[in-house]
Amino acid sequence: MAKVSTNGARRIVIVCGLGASSAFVAHRVRHAAGEAGLAVVVAPCALTDLEDRVADADVVLVATHLAAHLDEIRDAAARHGATVAMLPESTMHGGDGHEVLPLIAAADSHQEHRHSQESSQ
Repeated sequence: MAKVSTNGARRIVIVCGLGASSAFVAHRVRHAAGEAGLAVVVAPCALTDLEDRVADADVVLVATHLAAHLDEIRDAAARHGATVAMLPESTMHGGDGHEVLPLIAAADSHQEHRHSQESSQ
């Protein structure tokens, strides 16, 4: 399945158990990214919907309470070329979203490195 075009914006899926807390986190991350001048599309996602949503993601950010599912989430993301990172605990408990921006930057660096390795093979 082809990824949906977002005119160069990073496509970020924030996954939590039922999708409720990820909706709040997604709002804060959108706001922080906007303040930082980053082009992002951020979507909340319940764990049960991840397989359908990850196909359009560049980055999957995982709520801390899903640590036991991290391997499963990484496998789903890898099938679609997305990078996975665990959200900081502070994000899930009222952070302003700025603490997530380094994770997005690190995921971008990881993807660029991976793509350059694939191109050289």
